[in-house]
Amino acid sequence: MRFVIFAALAALGLAACDDTNACDEYIAYVCDCGTQSECDEVTNIYSDPDSSLVDECALALDDEIDADNDAGEECSSSDTGAR
Repeated sequence: MRFVIFAALAALGLAACDDTNACDEYIAYVCDCGTQSECDEVTNIYSDPDSSLVDECALALDDEIDADNDAGEECSSSDTGAR
């Protein structure tokens, strides 16, 4: 029983140390798959997000991936899917 509690607390501690957020993933996706001007734009807007922007980034990332899939375009951004 102690092991289960310790493992759960360790997992929570590691999750708290993860600085990756949806905006980081969105920026990485756009910079890997879009144009330089698109990369610059999203970096300027979302590079230091507050909590309301993180939700916006998550939706924007999903929309961007869906649009690329619908257009038959593939992007192999290394940061997508880390949510």
